[in-house]
Amino acid sequence: MVLLAAAGGLVGMVGLTACGGAPATVVNPVTGASPFSPNAAAFSGSTPSALASIAASIAASASAVASQAAASASAATASSSARAASFEASVSASAAQASAAASAALAPLGGTPGNATGDITLTGVPLATTGGLTAVVVTITNSTSKTASYAVRIDFTNAAGESVDSAVVGAQNVAPGKTAMPVASSSVSSNIAVLPVVVQALRIP
Repeated sequence: MVLLAAAGGLVGMVGLTACGGAPATVVNPVTGASPFSPNAAAFSGSTPSALASIAASIAASASAVASQAAASASAATASSSARAASFEASVSASAAQASAAASAALAPLGGTPGNATGDITLTGVPLATTGGLTAVVVTITNSTSKTASYAVRIDFTNAAGESVDSAVVGAQNVAPGKTAMPVASSSVSSNIAVLPVVVQALRIP
C-alpha cells in the first residue's frame, strides 16, 4: 500500500510537470473552473457597445439643450428688437409734430440754455419697456402764474461728456402749476452708456 501511494504521488507530480516542465492547468473537479479563471460575477460595468450607446445618448441630450438655449436667445433678441421698434414708433408718432414746433422755437436761442431749465426734470424709462433704448420722461412743470408752452432739448452724452444723440420735445398750453410729461428717446445702441442732460428749455411766452 505504501508503494501504491508513493506511485500515485509520483504520477501526480509527473502530471503537474508534463510537457517539458510547463505548469499544467489545475481544474476543480467539482466546478470545472480553474483557480486562475476570472469570476464574471465579480465584475460590473457596461459592455463597450452599451457604453457607446450611453455616450451617444448624452451627446444627443447636450445637443438638444444647446439648441433650445440658442433658440431662446434668438427669441429674446427678436423680442427686444420688436419692443424697441414699437416703443420708438409710439414715441415718434405722438411727438413728431410737437418736436418740429419745439425745434423751431429753440433755433433763435443759439447756444444759450433758455429761460426754463429750472422747470424741467428727467426720469429714466426702464430698458425692459424701451427694448434697450435709452429714454427719459421729461417732466415739465409750469412754475409761473400764466399758461405757457415749452420747448426742451435733451442731449444724450457719453462718458466723456460729448453729445452722441439728442431729442427735442415740446408741450403746449401748460396751465400754471400743472405738468406735461413728453418722452425723449435716443437711438444709440444700449451697449453704449449715455447720460441724458437738459441742454435747452424755453418757456413761451
